[in-house]
Amino acid sequence: MKVMADKCRVNIFDTAIALVRAILFVFVVLIQVPIIFLIPRGRFSVKYMRFFMWSLGATTGLRIRRHGKLSKKRPLLCICNHISVFELMSMPVAYGCSFVGKIDIASYPLVGWIAKKFGVVFVDRRPSHAVEAIEAMTKQMNSASYPVVIFPEGTTTNGAYVREFKSAMFNMLEEIDNLTIQPMVITY
Repeated sequence: MKVMADKCRVNIFDTAIALVRAILFVFVVLIQVPIIFLIPRGRFSVKYMRFFMWSLGATTGLRIRRHGKLSKKRPLLCICNHISVFELMSMPVAYGCSFVGKIDIASYPLVGWIAKKFGVVFVDRRPSHAVEAIEAMTKQMNSASYPVVIFPEGTTTNGAYVREFKSAMFNMLEEIDNLTIQPMVITY
């Protein structure tokens, strides 16, 4: 029983460090939101997203390791598994990319607005809205000088398996000229 009590004891220093990191995280977000408001959407905003996400990751202690390199060809679409929301922080830091996201995320307070500024393309994956999704993706990919990441599973998993891909996500790829596709894998 004593061994169990030792493992459950709260370390005041760990708690203090976690509190300082949480306060720093909120401070970094509050400082940068007005800057995000001022920058125009596009290539520069995607570069700024890399710095923004790096600063958030640094305050939380997130460490990112990448293996391999991205293709230099553009337009470049990276197809990747989706384990958690941490990819939204780690992928821009590691590769300077933006994302294709579900349309409902665009309506999230603050998060949706910031994502729009950072060049995220929101698509409605329902087959009845395929034409609009194809148009949005084609427009974004033909003008993007940065990689765009798509999560074809459409949701997160625990990383132990890959869910069935949403076919609507791939149907729209046929419309994009000279598109380079690079598969990626995320592990934790």
